[in-house]
This record gives sequence, structure tokens and C-alpha cells, in this order.
Amino acid sequence: MRATAYFSFLRLAVFGLGALGAGALAQPISNLVVTVGTTIQDPGGNHWSYVLIGSPDYQLLPGKQFAVYAKAGNPTDAGSYVQKGTMFQPTDPNAINALLTNSAALGENVILLTNALAILLHNYPAVANVTTPAQMVLLALHTAASDPGTAQMLGLLAHQHPGLLLCLGQGFAEPIAGTTTYEVREINPATGLASAEVVGRVTIVPGSPTILAAPGAPIQVLTNDPSDHLRIRLRWGTSDAYRRQALLSYGFNVWRMSYSQAQTEHYLSNPPITAGQLLADHNIMRINVAPVMATKDFSTSSGAGGANDPADTTTYFFADSNGHPQGPMPDFAHAVTNVLQADGSYHQVISPRAVPADYTNNPAFADGSQYYYFITACDILGRDGYVSPGGLGTACRRIPPPAPTNVVMRNTYRVQSTGDQQFLTVTWAQDLSTNDQVTHYWVYRWPDPTMVMTNDGNPASYCIGVVPLIPNSPTNYFQDNSASSPLTPGLTNYWYTVRAVSQESCPACDSLFSPNSMPVWAVLRQRSGPGAGAGQLLSSCGTPVVTYEGFNTPAGSGSLNVFNLNYLFVCQRTDPGITWVEYFSTNQLGQVTTLGPPSTVR
Repeated sequence: MRATAYFSFLRLAVFGLGALGAGALAQPISNLVVTVGTTIQDPGGNHWSYVLIGSPDYQLLPGKQFAVYAKAGNPTDAGSYVQKGTMFQPTDPNAINALLTNSAALGENVILLTNALAILLHNYPAVANVTTPAQMVLLALHTAASDPGTAQMLGLLAHQHPGLLLCLGQGFAEPIAGTTTYEVREINPATGLASAEVVGRVTIVPGSPTILAAPGAPIQVLTNDPSDHLRIRLRWGTSDAYRRQALLSYGFNVWRMSYSQAQTEHYLSNPPITAGQLLADHNIMRINVAPVMATKDFSTSSGAGGANDPADTTTYFFADSNGHPQGPMPDFAHAVTNVLQADGSYHQVISPRAVPADYTNNPAFADGSQYYYFITACDILGRDGYVSPGGLGTACRRIPPPAPTNVVMRNTYRVQSTGDQQFLTVTWAQDLSTNDQVTHYWVYRWPDPTMVMTNDGNPASYCIGVVPLIPNSPTNYFQDNSASSPLTPGLTNYWYTVRAVSQESCPACDSLFSPNSMPVWAVLRQRSGPGAGAGQLLSSCGTPVVTYEGFNTPAGSGSLNVFNLNYLFVCQRTDPGITWVEYFSTNQLGQVTTLGPPSTVR
């Protein structure tokens, strides 16, 4: 096989690179066209060769004609090349019909091709008058001649339909009995003669098709995005050996089995090598409907540039949700035969593979379920190449709980024997829904409410506490009274939010954080008065004086000097400001005697 350029052909075909420029077009066409070939055996046991050409510039090949020469044996064997056919875009429905008939040997599904072209051309009124596949192809070729967008789509579609590639003038097929070497030469449109320059050369051995190199192991792209809810996103790398075979390839197939079954069958250490092993194991199923296209080139190495490149957390090639809730059931057919009818139409005969039981109703993945994946590259005729190493994928819940509501702040003041305590307490309504599966709440304190948005991506930033769910309780709370908490009354505002958290039981799945609640604010206020004042009353406005106005001498008492008389002094206060009273006695000589201790007044 001769390849004059090294590039990822399909990526260039998908995105349509446009003209190569005057300098490039001045080069020999052999430097701008890649020629490859393979072989296939039809249902009747006959071997066919399949030669195809391609270019990174989709505008280069349309309108050109190429002659196909062949000789028996290898390029160095004796013998002369003989022209076997031409590659060009036919304008006659009979010629198109003949090419479609030959393409049935290549596995072409003419019914699917016709349906695909009808969808592509649905905006053109003429499609309503089409009655045969040949007319549909002719309408597509005519439309593509004036519509570059249709031309690009036809080029892409042709890599899945060999019959269309033959009609585009970019492929050639014939029965083959032994090793044959083909040469492709451009035909001069002015003379109708083939150029002496060989555009491409390829040797084909019947029964020995080129088997595409194995891709790298599939890697799960893990995110916490809600669109990844119970969905496994995959990507993989490709080797240089595969990229050299790019023109012979068209997309990839994705195969899946349960992780536990992969362990039982020892596929972790001894994975399948050929697609035949995948087909023979009924625990493995192909889960893609159409070939999966790689939208970015990753290498098979690890790290930067590889499929597990940590710098790229968004690119993925295939998302597996077990067909739920969107997407049709995969096509498990592995043998398709198209039989030409007398009216020019085709009848499709399919030999389906048994549909796996767990795809009957397309149930959603269970949270935390794990699967083992393999990838095979598809060649231009839909055959699988060598099998990649296996890769593990885990389906996780990705829909977070809603933000907490009814968040309220209050000042808490406690009188304690060891000293009064004051702090802020936040309360909120609990989410008891079984669907949300909330297990914890994270509480945040912010110096500025605008920081809630700028720090949303880092759950640990400004988190001051984690509170477990209180079963069956309508509310929950958090007391901000740690050593780093604001405990001194002042004028500073503090802002608080709460996030609900659903912790995954599977270690491979991340916890789910709700959005922040609406911020609520609080201020630590002074809740106690000043202490009692100290001091004493040193004097009053006046000193009450009790004066005897007269004495009564008891009868029979005789002289006063011989009796010890006792007197009871009682003070009845009229002013509540008088608390106590002291009694003193004096005589005419001015001598003062204190009469007992201070007495409480009444």
C-alpha cells in the first residue's frame, strides 16, 4: 500500500478544509491523493478487491477521472499492468445501478443509503419524484455539483456506504482470485488517455484484509455536570499505526460488559484481542448505533496529549446511558444482504444477533453501577479491527439537590456560671426528599455577599461547618461559636449561606453540592447592661433628734437614782430612702452614749 501523506483523513473530511492553495495544487497529484485497498468475501464465498482514493481537500477529486490498472502478484513480480476499469462520477442511472449492484458484495445496505440520501436532500422538491436508489444517488451527485455543503456531506456519507463511494468516482471493486497489485492513474480529460504518472499503488491479497490497529483504552471523562446524570462519557487515543490506516477506517465501535463479569472472565489482565472474541461472548454487547467519530486526536500514552490528559475535562466521543432516556436501541445486526429485484429496487435481508436482555426496556443505569468497555476501529466496510485494552466506567448521580430555603440568623445569648456566652446561630429548612438524598449541609460565613458567586466552584472555600442531616426533622441549625468565630459584639455584618450535600456511596462518584442558599446577614449586638455601681451614703440631709419632754415616775419608785429604768426606742420611717438608724443619748453635760448597734427601720 502506498500512502503519500500522513494525516488523520477522516477528521479532515468531516470538517472540510477547503482549497489547498496555488502552491499545493502545483504539486503532482500523487502528492495530494492517498490510495488504499482491502478485500472482502461476499456471501457466495467470492473474494473482492476494494480500491479507494481520498484527499484532505474534498474539492480536489470531484470531476476527475482515474484509470485502474492491475497485474497478478506483487509489484516486483513479472507481468504487465492491464486496465481493469475507471473511477468517475456516472450520469446514467443504469451505470449507477450497476455500481450499486456490485457494492452489495462489499456489504452495502442500499435501503439505508437511500434513506440517508433522502434525509440529506429533504429540502429539494425533486426528491419527491425519486422512485429508485439509482435516481436518488444521481440527484445527490447533481446537487453536490453546485452545493459545497452537500458535497462535503456526501464525502462523509460515502465512508459508510461503499456503493456511494463507487458512484462518487473514488472507489473500484471487482472479484479477485489471487494476489493482485493495482495502480491508479489520472485520465487526461482532453485526450481521454491515462497519464503515465501513478497516483497510487496498492497490493491486495484475497482473504487478508487490512485489520485496523487497536485504539487505546477507553477513559471515562468525569464531571459533576447534571447532563452526566447516570451517564458514562468515554474517549480514547489512537496510535501512529492506526493513523497511517486512517483512509481505510470509518469511526469506532463501543463494546460493554459488566465490570463484575469482566473480573470473572479475567479480562482485566487478559482482555480480548479480536472482534470475534467480542461477538462470541454474549456478556458483551455493542452499544453504539452508528460508528462513533473521534473529534480530537489523543495519543495512546498517559498524561498530556493522551486520552487521560488532565488538562482536557470536556472532550468525549461517546456517552453511554444504556439508551435511556434518549437514543434508539443499538443495531445488533452483523450480516446484511441486499437482493436486487426486477423493478430495480433492493430487498434487504438481515441476520440479527440476539438482542441482550438488559436492552429490552432500556432501563437507566443504577447509581454507582460499573461497566467495562472495549473499543474497536471500523474499517471502510464496517468490519472491526483489533480490540483495545479495557476501560472502567462508573454511572453516578449528577443532579444536585436544590438550595436550602428558609435560612434565618439569630443572636444567641447564654447566662452561665462560668461567664455569659454570645454567638450567632443559623437555621434552615431540611430537604427530606428521598430523590435528593441529602446527607449533610455545609455552612459558610462570608465577609462580603458577592464572594458567594466567585467562590462557588470551590466547596471548601469559606466553609465553617459541616452538619449531618437530622432524620425526620423539618429544620436544622449550626452554632457559630468556635475559637475562630465572631464572638465580640460590634458593628460588622457577617453573611451566611448553606449548601445541601448528597454524598455518594460509590467511592468513584463525587459528592453533589446544591447551589448556595440566599445570603442572610447578622450582627453581634450588645445583650447585657453595665455592672452595678459601687459606693456608700456618708451623710443625710439631717439628723433626727428625740427629746424627752417629761418623765413619769412609777409609783413607789422613790428617788430616780435608785432605779434602773429601761426605755424602748422605735423609729417609724416615713421616707423609703431611710434604710437604718442609730440611737445616741446625751445628758445635760453633753456626754454621748451609743445605744446599741444600728437598727433597721420599719
